[in-house]
Amino acid sequence: MPFPKPPAPLVRAIAFAAILVVGVAGSFGLFRSLSERDEIRRAEELTRQIDARQALIRETLRGYEDCLYGLGLLFSNSREVTPDEFTSAAASLSTRYPGVYALQWVPQVMQTERLQWEKTSGLPIMEHATGGDLVPAKPRAQYFPVHYSEPHKLDWNPLGCDLGAGSFASEMLRSSALGSAVLTGRITLLSSQGNRDGVMMILPVYSSEEAPKTAAVFRGFLVSVFRIDDLLVQSWNRVPSSITDVMFVDDSAATPDRRVLYYHASESGSREVVPSEEKFRSAAREILPLEIGGRRWEILYRPTAGWLGLATVRPAGLILGAGLLITALAAGLLLAISRHTNLVEREVFERTAELVESRRQLDNILGSLPGMAFRCMYQGDEMSVLYASEGTQALLGYSPEDFTSGRVRYRDLVHPDDDAALRRRTIKMLLEEHAPFEIEYRVRTRDGREKWLLSRGRGVYANDGRMLFFEGLAIDITAQKEAEAGKLAIERKLLESQKLESLGLLAGGIAHDFNNILAGILGNANLAQFKLAKDSNVLPHLHKIELATARAAELCQQMLAYSGRGSFLVEPIDLSRLVTD
Repeated sequence: MPFPKPPAPLVRAIAFAAILVVGVAGSFGLFRSLSERDEIRRAEELTRQIDARQALIRETLRGYEDCLYGLGLLFSNSREVTPDEFTSAAASLSTRYPGVYALQWVPQVMQTERLQWEKTSGLPIMEHATGGDLVPAKPRAQYFPVHYSEPHKLDWNPLGCDLGAGSFASEMLRSSALGSAVLTGRITLLSSQGNRDGVMMILPVYSSEEAPKTAAVFRGFLVSVFRIDDLLVQSWNRVPSSITDVMFVDDSAATPDRRVLYYHASESGSREVVPSEEKFRSAAREILPLEIGGRRWEILYRPTAGWLGLATVRPAGLILGAGLLITALAAGLLLAISRHTNLVEREVFERTAELVESRRQLDNILGSLPGMAFRCMYQGDEMSVLYASEGTQALLGYSPEDFTSGRVRYRDLVHPDDDAALRRRTIKMLLEEHAPFEIEYRVRTRDGREKWLLSRGRGVYANDGRMLFFEGLAIDITAQKEAEAGKLAIERKLLESQKLESLGLLAGGIAHDFNNILAGILGNANLAQFKLAKDSNVLPHLHKIELATARAAELCQQMLAYSGRGSFLVEPIDLSRLVTD
């Protein structure tokens, strides 16, 4: 007997209850899952942002340290750096590194050299007295006066001021002992425009010209002065962020009031007063160390109030409300959409990461290439530069932007003796034939020097065969060309020497054989004189034969001397007698 069917209202009630139970249970389950995953994602995002910011800060500070080492090479490789050379180098570095406030050259001056240095530089060596006034430096075995200071002259550290007698003597001694850059603690930069907090980086400089590295000669110090806020804000100028507030703490500071170096509030418009270190530490999510210039810094990160406020708005809460109002099918649909969204985000993140890594690898490869990588295109007869690598600066003295912006035309740098038009026609002809090109030519660099370049490249074409652009590499072959020219000159000198040697051998052989013939003539003339009477008319003629033979013999001696088998005799002669003869 079949079971009776339940009435329709009961079936609908059961179905409704089932849908309601499934919908509520599914909504709460989805809410819990998304909440946990959102918390994990936010924690991972915060950690990723902090790690990226830490790496960027480290890279920025290392760049400023490398800036000082790069300037040190100028003094290591030159006996005397002129004020113009220092000013030019300092201006270039301060443009590339905006956090640099002043770069100073502080040479070592021995007591025996003091008067000569003051006379040559025009700067008296001074020191700070107890009251802060500058007075002539007391006699010491050595001095460290400020010789150059660019781009700013410092009121508290003027030219001629002996840093070896000031508060930085211990850092200078430690820098000299380590042979590397040393960073000072927080100092107050006195200025007529207002006092600011700053730090100094001190680098010892050794001469690489006068002695090998194992016995390098100490020359003095390079000092880089930074205003702390200008230095440390560079990381945010490059890559802004509004997730974390950051505090820089000098763990090597001698006194507690010098520990906090800089505080950065990431949220725009924040007017929060700089918090104490203790208060900031209590809310810090990450505390990461940073070693720089022999000092240990700690960088404290805490989430911003705005980022924490986003936690109150959860997509899972909206989904829960929707799940309670709609059917299990709607909840399932939202779940599918959520999964699809997560999949798309993951794909986008992975592809973006791959693209960033590929770009980084490409930049590193192009930066390490010897020469200039380029990408250009022709518009009629005019060539425009679409891309140029950083090697352009070292190769030609111009930045890549000079060429890509059109401020400098590459064809104007080609040497007048190397026909730029012919070179352009040759390259265009090869590119139109879909063939790679290779051409040598000379260029004039920004500083007026002449270089030989070898350019190699090939075109990139569309599917219809139309050339889109061409790219390649230009390298400096000046040294190779000079070596070839030197080799050719040596070969020519060797050929000339061989010719002269052959002529000498020929002249010596002829002189030797001719001398033998003259001996026979002279001998027979002498024998003929013995057979004639003393009053014979033939005797004068025989005497002239002897004189002619003697002159010929002298000519033979000159030829033998030319061939290297004899020697020249330089002596006075009777010019009247010579004319008469």
